[in-house]
Amino acid sequence: GVGPFIALILNAANWLGATLFVDVAHFFAKYFPYPFVHRPSLGELFFYYAVASAWVWAPRWYPGLKTWCATRGATSPWAPRAVSAGLIVLSGLPFLLEGNHARGKNEAMIEVLSIGFGSSIHVHAPDDGHLLLDVGYSQQDLARRIDAEWTVLPYLSHIGVRHLDGLVLTGTAAERVAGTSYLLDHLRCDHLWMPDGLARMMAREVASPYLQGDGEEAGIVYQRLMRPILPGVRPLPTVLAARAPSAQTWLAHSAVKPSIYRAGEVLYDSAVGEPFQVVMLKVGDPYVDAAGDVHQGSVLRIDHGSFRMLVISDIDLDLLSGVSDRELKADILVLPRRTLLDPGYVRGDRRVQTMESQVRSLLQRVQPEQVILEYAYPRAVMGGATRDVTQRFQVLDRLFRRQPDIRFYVTERTGSIRIHTTGDSYRVETMAERNRSRYSGDADNTVSSISVGF
Repeated sequence: GVGPFIALILNAANWLGATLFVDVAHFFAKYFPYPFVHRPSLGELFFYYAVASAWVWAPRWYPGLKTWCATRGATSPWAPRAVSAGLIVLSGLPFLLEGNHARGKNEAMIEVLSIGFGSSIHVHAPDDGHLLLDVGYSQQDLARRIDAEWTVLPYLSHIGVRHLDGLVLTGTAAERVAGTSYLLDHLRCDHLWMPDGLARMMAREVASPYLQGDGEEAGIVYQRLMRPILPGVRPLPTVLAARAPSAQTWLAHSAVKPSIYRAGEVLYDSAVGEPFQVVMLKVGDPYVDAAGDVHQGSVLRIDHGSFRMLVISDIDLDLLSGVSDRELKADILVLPRRTLLDPGYVRGDRRVQTMESQVRSLLQRVQPEQVILEYAYPRAVMGGATRDVTQRFQVLDRLFRRQPDIRFYVTERTGSIRIHTTGDSYRVETMAERNRSRYSGDADNTVSSISVGF
């Protein structure tokens, strides 16, 4: 009979439909960045259930809407449908356009995230632009958490950031750059600024010790960015090639423009309210160490009216001598963790004295009111150098305990650190303080947050 032939045709149609569906899903998943996680707000949930209720109860209210349209001369069957669609769109616009209200009007908000020994600073500009300075350390070990994926991405998704105006990699250390691939796979980002040492590594122009070996013997940054060992983690050059300008990335609005920053370059500028700028003051020279890692730091400053925040990324005092004291002065200083606080060959008591002398010299030039150190137990990043790094931290901790006029924050203790600035004044609040105010019932100081370590 004809039954088997009909069954074969239906089976073939089902196969073609399923194949087309998978191909469409593959195309959109490849070229459209999807948020890592999205937590709906109360308004979005209300809108969703309101639309669902309207659909369920349509037999009750839709005839009345048709009668209402007919009495006004709109007899077309499309008239009540158009009115229904317009009401849904108008009622949903406030929820679709709502943003993060933790920041006041014409105010800038800077959040120093707490991601272990990694580094990541979110800058929310007065014109509603979003920049990210560094993107945390990405631990390639299934027994450990992946900081860039477990902290930075959920934080950005939680506050509703699905598009970055720029990502600035202030150095080449693993704890600053190794989560870049994760971020770009889940967020739209217009601009990627990087040091020339990282660009040379991507172009395979670094000296031979850095490029020898199959990735296991090469430096840790090379392993994390160029040859990641976990499945599903793409090398950074592959991610950037996929996000290069093309018809697909134009359609998805996902193109990324990589650039090498230079000293004196203004990376971001806003004219809303008080003048707001992110300026690269100084860029160090790249060099390759014995382990095969490229080292290069920078000095970046965030200006908002009279407020200044200085971010020093692994640069030594010799290079800082080329920057004037006037340019270095800042209200808040984010300390480096590597070269500046490493006296090198000096050992014993002289090592402690040299470190304290370096820090005092830096503080004298910057004259900060607040100092921030992004720090946690460093073994996952530093390996065999862990003991030396922890000793340096202890020296820093003791030094700042003797500096009562400077408030010292360590992200391991305080959680994330949020700075609000209007250009004329600023205030600092830690995650620990926000959590205490949240659960103490003090409505004036309560800040909405979620209970994870950023």
